[in-house]
Amino acid sequence: MADGDPSLDAGYLGERLGKRYELIGDLHAAKYWYGRAVEENPEVRLTSVEARTRLSHIGIDQYVEIAEK
Repeated sequence: MADGDPSLDAGYLGERLGKRYELIGDLHAAKYWYGRAVEENPEVRLTSVEARTRLSHIGIDQYVEIAEK
């Protein structure tokens, strides 16, 4: 469907959003968008796979602990 246009490739937009969110320091959003990119096209989105691994320490545990108290 994309016919070679990388902007229409499955996962491309998610990967680009992930990079931008990572640059501005919103690591939760970056991890989310990298994950969406991997879901859309895991074979091609290797940069997103590496980013998800790099951001594996980002989670919501700190927020869950607050809510439980």
